[in-house]
Amino acid sequence: MSQSRYDTSGKLRQDLNLVSGHFVVTQTETLLTNLLDNVIFTDEFYVNNATGNLAVNDLYGTTSYINISDYLSLAITALSFNTYGFYDANDNPVSYGSVSAGTSILPIPDSATTFRYSCKLTEKITTSVFPIINNYNISLSDEVATKDTAQVVENAAQISYIRDRVPVTAITRDLSSGLFYGFSVPDIKFKYEITFSAKITTFGDFRLSYGKTAYNGSYLLVDDTNMYVYRYTTAENLIATLPHGLTFSDFVNVNIKVGYFKAIIILTTTAGSYVSDEIEWYGARENVLMVVPSGSTAILTDCVLTWCSTYLNKSIWWFGDSYLDTYPNNLSELGYTNAMFDGFSGRTSADAIISLQRGLTYSKPKTIVWGLGMNDPDNGSINSDWLTAVNTLISTCEDNNIELIFLTIPNTPIVDNSYKNAHIKSSGYQYLDIADAVGASNQGSSWYSGLLNVDQKHPSTTTGRMVIASYIISQFPQLRNEI
Repeated sequence: MSQSRYDTSGKLRQDLNLVSGHFVVTQTETLLTNLLDNVIFTDEFYVNNATGNLAVNDLYGTTSYINISDYLSLAITALSFNTYGFYDANDNPVSYGSVSAGTSILPIPDSATTFRYSCKLTEKITTSVFPIINNYNISLSDEVATKDTAQVVENAAQISYIRDRVPVTAITRDLSSGLFYGFSVPDIKFKYEITFSAKITTFGDFRLSYGKTAYNGSYLLVDDTNMYVYRYTTAENLIATLPHGLTFSDFVNVNIKVGYFKAIIILTTTAGSYVSDEIEWYGARENVLMVVPSGSTAILTDCVLTWCSTYLNKSIWWFGDSYLDTYPNNLSELGYTNAMFDGFSGRTSADAIISLQRGLTYSKPKTIVWGLGMNDPDNGSINSDWLTAVNTLISTCEDNNIELIFLTIPNTPIVDNSYKNAHIKSSGYQYLDIADAVGASNQGSSWYSGLLNVDQKHPSTTTGRMVIASYIISQFPQLRNEI
């Protein structure tokens, strides 16, 4: 393939092995496209894993022929026994077999040009096949490996991030009491997925977190009886207790599939699967971490932690702060979802630049919409931190041939954004005038009646949010069109 690992959307798999006193990090670059998305399934047939031909089974469905000629191998995440086949240009079977629950890597035979996959009809939406396009290795120094084991794993993932920019999947060979690992990712708010799989030596509590102690961070704790979902504000808040009814042996898999402020959580082991209803989930900041708490009896091996978001392939990237806790839900309900939303409460413009730079290591949008500034208030003159971030943003967009659109920031009785808005309007760039839409163009504005929340900073829960959403729709109908 001619694609660079820096200009394609992708995710990396990190294999951390302690070898001769130092870590060898094996990176595998994987396109952020699930090959099973938008593919046609033929129900009541499966690929016979002994012949590669189709056979009748009313519990399964089989994909059409999928072109895999440009790929190195396939990363498959399955909930149960599934089958597959590789085929040549004349649709003759080249290689075939099966995968079990968990994550498997299938090398693509040299003569194969297409691929078919069979899974249970009930598992179509929870099964993924990601194409791998490149492999390469990095060695970390002996100095790193001399530190505490948990910190070594964490540092290895972070060093890999600095050197190779996209640490989407991390693998370690052992996790037990007090150990953890993870990686930094863009602050994508919606439509991402966190998965974890491991072999079980001894089962015990473990935790998956995305911003555990950050405002609106979320995490999942699993024990032998329940799954517990927490949201952090000023303290940890238990959102849901989910009795899973499973006994654990051999392996455990967890899938957290995040939509708009909600997630479906899938827990699988030898005894079966538990699929939750939609549960409140806000996590979208800081590191994605897998943790075995101190005192847990868990001994887990061949652990795989993955984060990915196909929304990185969206042509529009929309950056914001706590306002992205408000009107995007209205946009989603109305069907305007053609954007990757990136943001969290309390976020500054400088924070957003960091996430943008991370995101650009995966993919590149056609358009960036920038709605930062409420947490960079003006004070008699334009906020210098905001201006520095905007200058960096403009340079980044120019260097990458990305269209830039600003949002004006509403003034409120307690926050002055008038200098920033004047700069936006005189910049020559296109902008959506959110401030004007809610009657907040002037310093000290109280907005149109009923639109401002009692905190005097955010739109009101019903009317204010819908007014912003409807204005955006009227000015930016591109959000309706799917790529």
